[in-house]
Amino acid sequence: MKRNIQVFLAEEDTPLGELRYDHQGQRENAAFAYSHTWLENGERFSVDPALPLVSGFQFHARRSQGTLFHGAIADTEPDGWGRKVILRNHAKLRKTAKAQGEKK
Repeated sequence: MKRNIQVFLAEEDTPLGELRYDHQGQRENAAFAYSHTWLENGERFSVDPALPLVSGFQFHARRSQGTLFHGAIADTEPDGWGRKVILRNHAKLRKTAKAQGEKK
């Protein structure tokens, strides 16, 4: 599964950058790149100490059971309880979809 997510700053719709996520089997990686618009903005700032204001994708190495994402991006992830709720919901949706598929 590959995903590209456009990242914006606040409600201003200011393009901040792009987050790329790739998960294939046991391999998983993510990288973030600032947009050229953000890098040229006179009021730009680094959103994370580990994300300097440079062009190109920057990767973050996962440490043990830690997150795959840079700190500023990881802060937007659901906590442990939130992940459980999401996983339960996905399981219910799969079960419902399977049941509806069997009825047809």
